[in-house]
Amino acid sequence: MNKALVKWTFTSLIMLFLFSSCKKKVQDNYHPKYTAEYLSKQLETAYKENDSVCLNAFFEEWYKSVKPNTDEFIHQNKVYTAIYDIYKVFCKLKGKTMYFVVQNQIDYVVAGSKPDTIMNFRPPIEKYKVVYLTKEYKEALINFSLEKIYKEKGEHVASMDLYNESSSRAQRLYHYIYISGPGFGFSWALESSPVLSRITFNKELTQAIAHYYGDFQGGEVTFEKVKDKWVMKGMKKTYMS
Repeated sequence: MNKALVKWTFTSLIMLFLFSSCKKKVQDNYHPKYTAEYLSKQLETAYKENDSVCLNAFFEEWYKSVKPNTDEFIHQNKVYTAIYDIYKVFCKLKGKTMYFVVQNQIDYVVAGSKPDTIMNFRPPIEKYKVVYLTKEYKEALINFSLEKIYKEKGEHVASMDLYNESSSRAQRLYHYIYISGPGFGFSWALESSPVLSRITFNKELTQAIAHYYGDFQGGEVTFEKVKDKWVMKGMKKTYMS
């Protein structure tokens, strides 16, 4: 083989490798429409005035204004695609609440690689009213739960009165989203169960173990890729609280 041709082939392979290795990561395109302070005031006003119309408007605007991740973001690599596909298979959206609250991040790891996290996780889910727990909405709901007041004042507040008020606020939102709480420190569990917290893949991306929690229990779900589709193979509880 001609030496010049060998050199050209070798150089081309090196350049191809460098190009693929330096492929730019697709960034999430979400930009908040409202501040957490503004959203907190909207909730407070609706609650204190017992205004169902304003509460309806709050959740409907949340549903309409925060959109799913783009296809480009979801399919930027095989791992991301697998994570979003598994989430769709696992999440059987049930319950009587009007909106389903989806977590804002998910952890994952591929065998032989370092653990990583998808931030601003907003999987597209059809046929259901899904709201995504972005930073500003989470902060607004935490403020509304009175958790922040408890953390700031601690033992200087009448804790039972504060607990009862936090419970009353949670109950006022039950028609819209299911809230587990108030719990320790007056915290609310805002994400709708089940929450898929972490997914562990084998190196070939053909098998996975998904860890979940919610409704005072947690466990593992095993998945296998069969004919290019992820299939749930088994599910077991690993703890109850």
